[in-house]
Amino acid sequence: MSNPIPDTQADAEEVLQVESTNVARIAPVPVVIDGPVETRRLPGKSGYIRAIPLPINAPPELILSADPRRYRAQLVARGGVVRLGSTPEQFSNGYYFELVNGALSVEITHTGDVWAAAIAADVSVGVIAEYWTD
Repeated sequence: MSNPIPDTQADAEEVLQVESTNVARIAPVPVVIDGPVETRRLPGKSGYIRAIPLPINAPPELILSADPRRYRAQLVARGGVVRLGSTPEQFSNGYYFELVNGALSVEITHTGDVWAAAIAADVSVGVIAEYWTD
């Protein structure tokens, strides 16, 4: 019996929306959807799990670099409070998010930078990052 569901795993070019310079441009075609459309979330192709130590009162550290391949990262504080921001400048301006020791995790679904800093104790931040493609 053949599988009625087509393979929908995206390759790197599709995820990154890379356009080949060797292919002639194709004009977009207007589409009208009439009725339900089946959609499904594709599984992650790769990822990693690690703990990053953050010393007390040190400058913010880049814990996730901007990456268009990343679709999700889960972060959790271990041993104290971790402050998170998108730029190092946010910490001095008070524009950050605080994670408390194991009480809460946060899911990051953007592809930009994530910076972290510890206050009041040496802590670590646990990171589980998942990517659409290698």
